[in-house]
Amino acid sequence: MVHILSHTAQQKQIEIVAGDTDIKDEAAHNSALSVSSEGMITMDYNKRYLVLVLEDQFVPGKELGLSLFRDIQMGTTICKDIDFPAYIRRYGRNNVAVLSVPAWDFIADDWLYSRMVILRGIENGLSMIRTARLED
Repeated sequence: MVHILSHTAQQKQIEIVAGDTDIKDEAAHNSALSVSSEGMITMDYNKRYLVLVLEDQFVPGKELGLSLFRDIQMGTTICKDIDFPAYIRRYGRNNVAVLSVPAWDFIADDWLYSRMVILRGIENGLSMIRTARLED
């Protein structure tokens, strides 16, 4: 997958943030990669706050997902991480201008989470890009 993302980012001259299951040191993580327009991985973020039962196979991450895009401080967090205001404030304190939030909505909570993302952006003075896969 990394090769495909790298090639596409270079070919289209775009920055890509993509979610994946990342296996490191025999531990699985719910992760997101940021790939630069040069095809380089600029950030490899592991979701911090996992959904009980649904994500028991994953190990939580410990670091913020920070990267630069054309001298703009970017951040990435995944889905449920947005539930924790103190955690998202850490992105604000790191001068993140834009936070990407790949997510998986469960239809019953899609409205709630769309509003929560707006609120977290206002609280921390940053823009959000949120993409959500819907559970059918």
